[in-house]
Amino acid sequence: MLESIFSARRLSRLVRSGDSRRFGIELDRDGETIIAQIAANAALKIVPLGSFVLAKVKRKQCVAYNEYPENIVIRAVANYVARRFRVATNSRDRIVRGVLEAMFDQTPIHVIRRDLSSFYETIPLEPVRSRLLYDTAVPRSVRHYLHQFYEHHCGMRDSGLPRGIGLTTILVELSMQQFDDAIRSIPGVYRYFRYSDDILIFAYKNPDEVAKQIDDALRKLPGMSFNKSKSEVRHFAGEPIDPPPSVPTTASPPYSPKVS
Repeated sequence: MLESIFSARRLSRLVRSGDSRRFGIELDRDGETIIAQIAANAALKIVPLGSFVLAKVKRKQCVAYNEYPENIVIRAVANYVARRFRVATNSRDRIVRGVLEAMFDQTPIHVIRRDLSSFYETIPLEPVRSRLLYDTAVPRSVRHYLHQFYEHHCGMRDSGLPRGIGLTTILVELSMQQFDDAIRSIPGVYRYFRYSDDILIFAYKNPDEVAKQIDDALRKLPGMSFNKSKSEVRHFAGEPIDPPPSVPTTASPPYSPKVS
């Protein structure tokens, strides 16, 4: 028999440093008991996802759950969806390294920048929502909590996911997979980076032709649009880029610890 997504052993892997302080619990002392109780309640589908708070962060409305069981269950669902559907989230550091590598290439390139307007608020919910809620290969308990999540945060809307929740990040990346694949397959595109709503595309063909195909790909995501004020194209001729010159510094005597 396969181990439950909400087994105590699996949920214990989702504990993070700082959880005790954040949620006012003693995981060092009572962690095993706390996780066992959450596992039992999650299996019975009695962990509610309807009690959350709303707050503005950088003028954007975000959602937060203040109770520990809800957070652990949402982490478990996010972890399952990411593994089941092979959702890879990009880290900012990895993208920066990739961009730097591309900039030091000696190939003549065009760099196309795009920014998605109101990214989380306009992300289409279908077909990902139906794919998750009605796929019988997804455990019934996971579908139960996904149904709660969509019901409480999305209702009958066709677009828009709540900010501030880790599960949202996974659902957004799953929704954007087809768009990402379409951009990578455009002839002439050899580097593609997207971090949330920020996009950089490196191409060696006519950027106008590439831009048109980018727009065509976005039309398959109804309601989404690019922010024109943050859209631009930069051209690089491909000359070798020398590393920045070292800055001379005044030599200082070596440090010698005082011996008392």
